Amino acid sequence: MALEMATQGSYRKASHALKQFLGYSVMSHESVRQRVLAAQSVPSPSETSQRVLFVEEDGLYTKFQRSSKRGKEVKIAAVHEGWSRNGKRTSLVNKKHYMHKGKAPFWEGFETFLLDQYGYDPKQTLLIINGDGATWIQNAREHFGASAFVCLDRFHIAKESKTCFTIIRAIVRYVKP
Repeated sequence: MALEMATQGSYRKASHALKQFLGYSVMSHESVRQRVLAAQSVPSPSETSQRVLFVEEDGLYTKFQRSSKRGKEVKIAAVHEGWSRNGKRTSLVNKKHYMHKGKAPFWEGFETFLLDQYGYDPKQTLLIINGDGATWIQNAREHFGASAFVCLDRFHIAKESKTCFTIIRAIVRYVKP
């Protein structure tokens, strides 16, 4: 990503964009420069045959009133093919939503949605799946195998990081004389 940004702008802009995207400083502009100089060649998008779909997953829990059941979680996915810039605004390319209905497992229904809406091919399409640490989201690895990369989304990473630093701060205060 840094190499691609550096070739279209400057090393400083690439470093700054990575910092904005990830929320922390990843590498200095000099590190980006060194990596560009060390790179042999970067394939153009037309040379790569693999397609990437980005998936945002989450569940919406609804409580039932006046029922013996406590509630139900509706599983939702937003899928897009990347980002496009329009001036200062950024929008998602070809964004579509999937809400799971029926008795079949979520990932089977979702794969059918991908086949219908995006022409999903497991050998040619890489899925980048963002979500919280819920077990059903992590199970995407089992269903899709090597064609899926599952990671925590930025919101949950920031939340967990804040919790860790709060605990560390409390320990330091406790240990400090």
